[in-house]
This record gives sequence, C-alpha cells and structure tokens, in this order.
Amino acid sequence: VNLEITQAVEGEGYFYAPDPSSQKACTIGGNVAENSGGPHTLVYGVTTNHILGFEAVMPDGEIIMFGGKEADLPGYDLKGLLTGSEGTMVLVTRIIVRLMRKPEVVKTLLAIYDRTEDAGNTVAQITARSITPAAIEMLDGVMLRMVEDWIHAGYPKDAAAVLLIELEGLQETVEEQVAEIREACLASRAREVRVAKDAGERELLWKGRKNAFGAVGRVSPYYYVQDGVVPRTKIAVTLAKI
Repeated sequence: VNLEITQAVEGEGYFYAPDPSSQKACTIGGNVAENSGGPHTLVYGVTTNHILGFEAVMPDGEIIMFGGKEADLPGYDLKGLLTGSEGTMVLVTRIIVRLMRKPEVVKTLLAIYDRTEDAGNTVAQITARSITPAAIEMLDGVMLRMVEDWIHAGYPKDAAAVLLIELEGLQETVEEQVAEIREACLASRAREVRVAKDAGERELLWKGRKNAFGAVGRVSPYYYVQDGVVPRTKIAVTLAKI
C-alpha cells in the first residue's frame, strides 16, 4: 500500500512522494499501472518520476527487469513507457521506488474566499511570483461543506472557496514564501489566510481534501468524476462559467 512505504522509512528521514487521495488503500502496483499522482504532483511529479525499475511478466510469460537501482540508465525508457499502461502491456510483480529526503520545514496555509473566481486568480498570482508550492488545491463552497460535515477539518462552511497551499524546504526560504503567498492571497481578495500551527492541524487540513470523494459518496451513491486541464491564467474565468 502506498502510505506504508513512507511509514516504513520516515524514521530514517525519508518519504515516498506520490500521494494519491487514496494512498491509505491504493497499492504501488496500481499506482504504476495508472501512473498515479496526488496533491504534491506540482513539485514532485507523478509515479513515473519515482520508479527506478520493476520486474514484469510479458504476455508470453517471459519475466524481464526494466530499469534498475541506478537512475537514468542509457537506452530506451521502456520503464517510462510501461508505467501508466494500465496492465495492457505487462504485469508488474516487483518495483524499485525512489525515496526522497524529508524537507527541513513544511508549512500549510488555508486561504479563505468569498468568491470562487478570486481563489482561481490566486493561483496565477502565486506562479507570477516565481513560487512553486509543494501543493495547491482548491475546494469550492459545496464541496468544502460536504467535507467539513464529515471530517471536521476546520474549513469555514460559509466560504465560497478555500485554497490549501503547502510550502516546504529550508526554514528561512519557507518563511519568506509564506509571507509572499499571504500577500498574493490578500491581493486576490482572500478574506483570511491561516497557517497550520502544527503537524496535527496540517494533517487534518489535508485529511479533508483527501476524503473529498468519500464526502460526496455520503451525499449521493452515484457520482461522476472528470479531470480537466485549464491554463492557470484561465482558472478564474473557467470557474465562473461552471
């Protein structure tokens, strides 16, 4: 299971970066098949960026090792080709993952808005300042109320939208970025910007986001999930029209 990798190595100061919303239940084999990502894809990328190699069974039954413990091996990137092939080309049986060093400092901000499009504008404001957060996620009013009723993550139920923004790195750099992002949020009409006081509060904020699908399931047993790609400068316009 995805989360179990981080739990096994975090005592040594490492973690496994891809973090799908279902990371407490999804398997690494499934992640390789789907090339899964999560909220921290923004800075860490997806599964293919964290797989060094894997053993797989070919359609004719032959067992082959793709990649290995060394990164960036010469030759065709067959490992990258097969990651995300959804089991249509090979059956993966063993996987070598890349572990990352835990950052010195992690800060999570919750920006609260009275208009959804203002939350969308903030994303462009942040990237315009040449800051790449480890993660940035939005919940609109309908979704955050469903989540809050179930998880009690600390989202204000009267808000039109919230942004979850996470920064990580060296202490001094992160503190400077927190100040810049707070400024960007307020410039985009955020009514309030909160910073998680400790790891427990941070985990609760992310627990809300990662349980969004489950919150929808409590309201309706049937729902359809659609992923869309929108240029960051057009997020506000797109949200206003949805």
